[in-house]
Amino acid sequence: MNEKRLGSRMGRPIRGTLSSYPKEIVEVLSSWRQDYPGWGPKTLRNELALDERFLTAETTSVQSCHAEWEMDAKGYQQVPDLGLVSLININDTFSRVRLISHPCWLGQKRIERYPSTEDYQQALRLAFCAWGLPDQLATDHDRIFYDETSKSPSLLVFTCGYSAWAFN
Repeated sequence: MNEKRLGSRMGRPIRGTLSSYPKEIVEVLSSWRQDYPGWGPKTLRNELALDERFLTAETTSVQSCHAEWEMDAKGYQQVPDLGLVSLININDTFSRVRLISHPCWLGQKRIERYPSTEDYQQALRLAFCAWGLPDQLATDHDRIFYDETSKSPSLLVFTCGYSAWAFN
């Protein structure tokens, strides 16, 4: 039996991060890395965004507030007299405004749990009540957003009767 089939196919390909990008972008980035060794990832990204060859609907899709929100949980932090806390942050991609930072208690002295589906749903409901609905929501590849059998978001993120991935 082929063991490769048993492994997860989630995330970036094994060949490397840039293997999923168009060849032209990879070539330009390689050229810039050689020509400008002092440029870091932020400068390279900014230069790509300004380069007319790569202006597409994909890179310019978010053009207003509430078009896209990002949701991510930060690692745990020790809070005196409380214990370990993780923050679920929801940010507006366009304006860079942090819409909500929702705390989740994880345990007194050691991690007894991780942010649950209910924690994410509560954070989303609070953000929806305060700010309305975004057009779309971007998440990372955390285990809570995906089931083990598909690459698409699981039903775990459905909340308030809306899919957290497409509100239109």
